[in-house]
Amino acid sequence: MGANTSKISSTYKIGGLLDAYGAITYGDGVTPEPITDIKASGQGNSINLSWTQTADSKGMPVYGALVIYGKDRQAVETATAQSHPGCELYAHEIDMPVGETVNCSVTGLEFSAQYYCKVINYTYGMAYSSPTEVLDVSTTENHAPQMQLMLGEQPFAENVISLYAYE
Repeated sequence: MGANTSKISSTYKIGGLLDAYGAITYGDGVTPEPITDIKASGQGNSINLSWTQTADSKGMPVYGALVIYGKDRQAVETATAQSHPGCELYAHEIDMPVGETVNCSVTGLEFSAQYYCKVINYTYGMAYSSPTEVLDVSTTENHAPQMQLMLGEQPFAENVISLYAYE
């Protein structure tokens, strides 16, 4: 239930030079704990990830997570938060206390495709944790819409055609 998700470039900076609220709420750039309990699944053209919200060494919750993903396992394995050639980067801001379950979805992928991904936590001051292990996840097939023709099933509805779309 993290707030505000978006794609960002690897050079994007979070926060201003003097952001007291951000520094108090999310810490000062101390290296965050890595994610250790990540789970991944594919559904349709999306990858769904979940893990437990971690903190930095001072106990402050991490500000967000970077999902590095792609179809080339080697590229994902060698990618970092600052350099990720051959991969895509998805930033997920996390606004929740330490210990809560974080849910994150990367959408708009190819159907029935194999993807590799890893996640790196980051603090408000842009300090990065070590990455998770590389996860192997497959998106599922696209289910074509189904149409049903219903004639005269309702009173006063002689010759009505109803269309239903299903995933």
